[in-house]
Amino acid sequence: MHSLTSLPINPLESPYLKKEKLEVRTYQVKIAKKCIGQNYLVSILTGLGKTIIAILTTAGILTRSFPNSKIVMVAPTRPLILQHAKIFQQFLSVKINEESVLTGSVKPTKRIQTFQQRRILFYTPQTLRNDLKEQRYNLKDVSLLIIDEAHKASGDYAYTEIASIYHESNPDGSILALTASPGAAKEQIHTLCKNLFIPNNHIELRDREDEDVKSYVKQMAITKIGVDISDFMKEILTELNEILRERMIFLMNCGYLIDYNGDPIEDVDQLTRFSHHLSLQLNTTLLSRSQELKGSVVLPDSQDEYLYQAISVNAEVLRIYHMIKTTESQGLNVLFEYLEQIQNNIRKSTASKALKNLASDSRLYLLYKTIRDKANSDSSEELIHPKLIQLKDILTEELKENPQARILQFAEFRDTIQVIYNILKKLPNLYPVRFVGQNTKSKKDRGLSQKDQVAILDHFRQGKYNV
Repeated sequence: MHSLTSLPINPLESPYLKKEKLEVRTYQVKIAKKCIGQNYLVSILTGLGKTIIAILTTAGILTRSFPNSKIVMVAPTRPLILQHAKIFQQFLSVKINEESVLTGSVKPTKRIQTFQQRRILFYTPQTLRNDLKEQRYNLKDVSLLIIDEAHKASGDYAYTEIASIYHESNPDGSILALTASPGAAKEQIHTLCKNLFIPNNHIELRDREDEDVKSYVKQMAITKIGVDISDFMKEILTELNEILRERMIFLMNCGYLIDYNGDPIEDVDQLTRFSHHLSLQLNTTLLSRSQELKGSVVLPDSQDEYLYQAISVNAEVLRIYHMIKTTESQGLNVLFEYLEQIQNNIRKSTASKALKNLASDSRLYLLYKTIRDKANSDSSEELIHPKLIQLKDILTEELKENPQARILQFAEFRDTIQVIYNILKKLPNLYPVRFVGQNTKSKKDRGLSQKDQVAILDHFRQGKYNV
């Protein structure tokens, strides 16, 4: 690290901190002290001040580092890093403004110039990764890399590559990873730390029951409401699970099915040990093996006889898992749209081999036809998930009791958002609006620009929308 001293630093004593403007909490200072000069993962609830911890850590690093050292912060979106830059500007006596925020909309020559001139910079991860890969500059003079929404550091997301380049070019530099949701499983946290070069004993976790944060956490009333799916949905799920089971038996007989412990699944009674997640892992394994065999001298083993067939069958398995999850979580109306999309791909001859094989299963076509008949009849309401009927009642009652309420309704899939929106917009006193990402999936599911997203949030605050 570009350090003048290895002595412990109290960030509150840093000349770079505008102490008179900052109301710090004991746990924030305690955590920041640990993070100064070391790689740490900090996971605390939203609203407990992750950004303040980043500011305190930054102040400490600036105090102990050479004048030419830099601080870099990355966050997934431009609005988020603009927000961070604004807060940093408020509490640190270092030149920070909107020009310190570097995204793909800023020309590369300007980014190079800004990097050379500023001590604290804010990036979207793709922009920083591209600049580093193009060798426009390096991170040798960066004393601290702050990674917000660090739980995204998996797979081929830019965070993992940035962390790797930073660690390789500047092993003495430190990393501060911030998140409100590192993952429920220990394995996920371990993978996250590994990807970001953070020791497993350098993790600061806080939840609402921890003594030092308890008094700052707003109390929430959490009510879980269970609903039973309809008999018609149960029939559809039974048929889908049977179609899935046959394909899993084929993969099992080929010796490809393993459970989370890496043990082979060798009996139909053990098929419950397999899952959607393991099917995704199997897909990666099979494709990797096919690449090894392509144009190489690697000798095939006995399993390779069925390799390409297994790739295709597992692709079918992934689609059936999606159908099951769609039915369970979203309803048969969304499943119907998915099945209709498959039929359109078949008609247009744009379907893959796996999709053609799946669509040729007469049972699946019969399911599609049965749901389609229901959709075109007076019984179309049966396709809607029962939880959405419950949702209508809950929101109607809430706004009846509190007409000024603002309601956030989350959904896992964008298809579900459209279904919910179509239902709610027909109800009195409910003024819903879709809030989704920037990617446009189809004519029916258009993305929102960052400008549109900001406008929607403003209208939500003003009451033009209340859901």
